[in-house]
Amino acid sequence: MKQKFQILIFIFLATIIANAQVQERKAEESGYYSDRITDVDGQPLSGIMVRVRGKGVSVKTDINGEFTIKADLGDIIILSKNGRTIDTYRYDGSLNYEVEDEADVLRATKEKSPLKKLYKIGSRKRDEFSIQLDSALRYSNTNPTKSIDYLGTALNFAGNNRSQLAQSYEVLGDVYMNLKQYDLAASNYKIANDKRSSIEIQLKLANAHLLNDEIVKSREIYNDLLKNNSITTSQRIVAYEGLGDAYFMGKDYQKALQEYRTALNLNERVANKTRRTNINSKIATTLDALGQRTQAEGFLNRSIESAEQESPQKTVIQSQRAADFYSKNNSLEKEVQQRKRTLKTLEDEALDEVIVDDAKKITKSRAKLELGNAYLKQNRFDEAIPLLEESVADAESNDDLETQKDAVQKLSEAYVSLGNEDKALSSYKKYVNLVDVLYKQKEEEIADAINLNRSLSEKQNRITSLEKDRALS
Repeated sequence: MKQKFQILIFIFLATIIANAQVQERKAEESGYYSDRITDVDGQPLSGIMVRVRGKGVSVKTDINGEFTIKADLGDIIILSKNGRTIDTYRYDGSLNYEVEDEADVLRATKEKSPLKKLYKIGSRKRDEFSIQLDSALRYSNTNPTKSIDYLGTALNFAGNNRSQLAQSYEVLGDVYMNLKQYDLAASNYKIANDKRSSIEIQLKLANAHLLNDEIVKSREIYNDLLKNNSITTSQRIVAYEGLGDAYFMGKDYQKALQEYRTALNLNERVANKTRRTNINSKIATTLDALGQRTQAEGFLNRSIESAEQESPQKTVIQSQRAADFYSKNNSLEKEVQQRKRTLKTLEDEALDEVIVDDAKKITKSRAKLELGNAYLKQNRFDEAIPLLEESVADAESNDDLETQKDAVQKLSEAYVSLGNEDKALSSYKKYVNLVDVLYKQKEEEIADAINLNRSLSEKQNRITSLEKDRALS
C-alpha cells in the first residue's frame, strides 16, 4: 500500500511539473510554439520542415534540431523533409511527442526508426552554446570571420560534450568551404567526424578533399561510405556523384561516366529533380570530354528540361552551360538560341544575377555581352552592336568593371570589322582605361585576400590550440 501511495505521489508531482513547464512556455511566448526534434538517441535532426496546417507558415529545424513557429493549441503540425511528409501530430502543449518516419526519408537502417521529439530543457551552458552556434550560423555567409569568432566561443561552452563539439566543427568546416579554404574545411570536418561519426559529415569531408585536389583521399572516403550498410539511397547518390567528380578531375572519363550513370539510375528511385539536373549535366560534360558530342547534346537537353521544372535560376544555369557547349563546338546558331534563352529568363524573372559555378556568375549585362559576341561570330553586326552597347551601359550602372571592359573590347572589334575607325579607337581607349582601373581593383582584392587568410590562420590556430588543450585534459 505504501509503495502504491509513493507511486501516486510521484505521478502527481510529475504532472504538476509538466503543467508548470507548459504554462511557463505559454507565458514566455504567447502564440508561438518552440520545440526540438531529435532521433531516438537524442541526436538533433536539422533541416526538418515544420508546417502548421491551413496557416501557410513553415520553418526548418536548425542545427540543434530546434524551431519556433506561430501556432495555437490544437493546430496540426506537419513534419516533412525533401518534400515528403514524415508525420503529423496535434500541438496540445505536451512536453513529449513521438512521431514515426512514415516517408522513410530519415531512416538510418533497413528498419524504420521512430523519431522522438522533445522540448529543449537544458542547462545554462547548453543555452549559451546554442546562442553562440546560432550567431555563427547567422553570420556564416555575410561575415565569416565573425562567424568563426562565435564558433570559438561555442567550443568553450561545449566543454567535453561530443555532440556539441561535432556540431561546432561541422559548421566551422561549412564556413571554410564558403570561403574556398578547402584544406581548413577538411581538417575541421575530420575533427567533427572524430567527435561524432556521421555519414553526412564524411560526405562533406570527401568533397572538401576533392576540391583541395586530394583526389585519392576523396575517393577512399566515398568508396568506404558505399560499403556502409547504414547509408541511405540519397546519400549513396551523393557518394556515386562525388566519385564521378573525383574520376573526372583525374581525367579518367570512362570511370567518371560509369559513376555518374550509377548515380542517375539510383536517383530515379527518389526522383530528386535537382540531382537529376546536375547529374545529366555532368554526364553531358563527360561525354563531350570523350568526344561523344551527339550523346552529350542529348543529356544536355535533358538537363535543361529538368531545370525548367525546378526554377528559373536552374534554367539559367543549364542554358548557359548549353550555350558554352555549342560555342566550344562551333554550333553558332544553337549557341545564339541558348544565349537568348538565358537573357530572356533573366529579364522575365527579374533576376539580378545567378551563380553558375564557383568561378562564374551570369547577370543581364553579361548575358547581353555573350549574346552580342555570338552574333559577332556570325557577322550580324546590326544585332550585335546594340546588345553590346546595352551591356556596357548596364555594367557601368552596376559597377561591373569586368563585364564593362569585355563589352567595350567587343565593341571595338565590331567597329574595326565595319571600318569605323573613330568609334573603334574611342572604344579601345575606353577599354585601356578600364583595364587600368580593373588592375588596381584586383590588387586591392589580392591584398584583402592576403589579410583574410592571415586572419583565418590566426583564428584557426587558436581553435586548434583549444582542441589540443581539451585532448590533454
